[in-house]
Order: sequence, then structure tokens, then C-alpha cells
Amino acid sequence: MTTRASERRPVWGLAAFIVAAIALVVVTLHMSGTFAEPKKSAATTIGEIAAEIRASAKRAPSEGPSPAPEVASRTWTTERIMLFAGPVLAGVAAVLGAIGLFLREAPMLPGIAIAMGSTAFLMQFLFWLALVIGGICLLVTIIRNMDAIFGS
Repeated sequence: MTTRASERRPVWGLAAFIVAAIALVVVTLHMSGTFAEPKKSAATTIGEIAAEIRASAKRAPSEGPSPAPEVASRTWTTERIMLFAGPVLAGVAAVLGAIGLFLREAPMLPGIAIAMGSTAFLMQFLFWLALVIGGICLLVTIIRNMDAIFGS
């Protein structure tokens, strides 16, 4: 005769924990650029942005026609799949953890899974927020130095 109370095995909590761990790995790999395709150097990109701003500014007073925008083909690369998979897996982990808590499993594992899923989602959001802020700072710097770009 056992004196230990029978507890439910944390099936939903364990599933949520595993999915949350995968979400954290996916978000971390995406942010590290492991699967990113090689890009042009930062100096080349900044120079192209400055050249486009200069050409647009020169064209504006003469009312010249704008060039047709280039259509970029969007294929499903590994990097793009990871961009969407991270938040989706984080949301799935949070839902599975909530199901585990609702079914009265031991609250430790579902709670950790919900926290890890939320962390994965927040980590990716803050990463993109930092990139946007950095891009805005770069554009402000280029616009402030327009006189040097025009050569006057």
C-alpha cells in the first residue's frame, strides 16, 4: 500500500516545455543569422541608400519621372521560415502550458513552459525593435549629412 498521492503525469506541461525549448532555439538561431544568406557589406548598403536619397532629391525640383519600383521575389527561405516559426511555436507552447494548468497538472512544468514561450516571443520582438531603432538612427544621420552627400 502506497502513501503517495497519485498525481497526473504532466503530459501537456512536458509537451509545452519541449515546444518552448524549440521556440527559444529557433528564435536564437534566427537572431544569430546562422541560416542567413550572405548579404552586401554595410558600407555598400549605406552608400546605396545615400545614392538613392541623392538621386531622389535631385529629381524632385525638376519634376522628373520616378523610376519604376523593382519587384523583389519572395521565396520561402530557411531564414524566413524561422522568422515565422519562432513566434508560432512560442504561442503554441503558451497554449499547451495553459491547457496543462487547466487540467490541474503539477504547475511547475507548464509555468516554466509559458515563461519560456513568452521569453521567446519577447526576445524576437525586442530584437526587431532594436533593429528598427538602429535603422532610424542611421537614416537620421544620413539626412543630417545631406550637404556632404551633395558635395556642397
